This record gives sequence, C-alpha cells and structure tokens, in this order.
Amino acid sequence: MKLSIRKLATWPFAAVFAITFAANVFGQGSQPLLQDIKVVRENGPQPATTPLVKKTGSVSPAATAPVSLVKTSIPVLAEAAIPGYSGVLVESLDGNVVVESSSNAAFNPASNVKVATAFAVLKTFGPEYRFPTNVWTDGSYEEATGTIHGNLYISGRDPMFGFEHAVM
Repeated sequence: MKLSIRKLATWPFAAVFAITFAANVFGQGSQPLLQDIKVVRENGPQPATTPLVKKTGSVSPAATAPVSLVKTSIPVLAEAAIPGYSGVLVESLDGNVVVESSSNAAFNPASNVKVATAFAVLKTFGPEYRFPTNVWTDGSYEEATGTIHGNLYISGRDPMFGFEHAVM
C-alpha cells in the first residue's frame, strides 16, 4: 500500500516538471544567440592608423657582451659576467659610469608599465609621499615575539602591502 501511495505522490510532480520543460523548450521564438545582428557603419571620419608607439633605433638584436667589454670604474665588477641578452648602465649621482655593458643596444623593455606607473605616482605625489594604511586587530599582541594572535584588518592604499609580506 505504501508503494502505490508513493507512486501516486511523485507522478504529479513528474508531470508538472515535464510540462514546464516542454513549454520552455518549444515556447521560445528564435534562440537569442542565433539572432541576426546588424552592424551599420556610418560614412564618417575613419580613425587614423598611426602606431601608438613610434619605432626608434635598430630592430636587430644586440650581441651579448663578453666580460672583457664590460666598462667599469670598479675593478671587481669588470670580472663579473653579465648574463644573457641584456644591457646595463649604472651611473653615480655625479654622472660617472659605474658599470656599462651594451648600453647603446636596442632591447625590448622589460617593465614599461612599471616605469610608467612609477613616473605617474612620483609626479603626482612626489618622492616623500607615504600611502596611509590603517591596521587593526581584534586579537592580542605578544610584545616579546611581536606576534598578533587574532584577525588582522588592513585598510588603506599602500601598494606595497600584500600577502607576501605577511607571515602565516
């Protein structure tokens, strides 16, 4: 008797599900992702095709400098090998060359975005600016070891503070 009541109770749910599914599948018009999309281009001014970055210098790769071609005012640095495909120019504040190797060769810059970001930050805020960062905890501070036991909440804009500076 229990088995037949269970079958009777589940049958209406299955019927409602089947009707709902069929109505959704067959009741749709054209499928949304397959509709024709018409793009109209107006005959206005065309964008300029000038490159964003102008070519400068040579595009041929520079040769790796042997150790003997490293120019330096410090004899110990003359013996150091500068690895791989790289160029180095280190000058002191008075303009004297400390180390130089393939500094006039053309290379693809490694970190243009970092240089541009650093320039924008320094120009906007100046070299003495410090980003304010607030640090709170709901735990206890162990002064002997400098350890915080509990949650640490950080709020602010310090770009140098991240998980890599935290000790887990």
